[in-house]
Amino acid sequence: MDMPYAQQRPRRLKLRETEVRKKVNIEELESLPIIGDRKHNAFKLYVSQYLTIDGGEPLVDPEILAPEKYWRVLK
Repeated sequence: MDMPYAQQRPRRLKLRETEVRKKVNIEELESLPIIGDRKHNAFKLYVSQYLTIDGGEPLVDPEILAPEKYWRVLK
C-alpha cells in the first residue's frame, strides 16, 4: 500500500502483508529514517496526493513523514 494510506489503515496493511506472505517469502527490512525536509519536499511535487482526501488546504499528515518500510522478496 502506498504512503500515507498504509499507516492510516494498519489493519488493512497487515491483511495485505498476510496475503503476500502466502504467495512469496518476504523479509521485513529496517525502516529508513527521514532526513531533513527531503521527503516532504518530494511529496509536495505530487499535488494530487498532497491534498487531503476530502479536499481542502494541503496538509502534511504525520504518516507522510513516517519512515518508509521495505521488504525483501526471497526465493
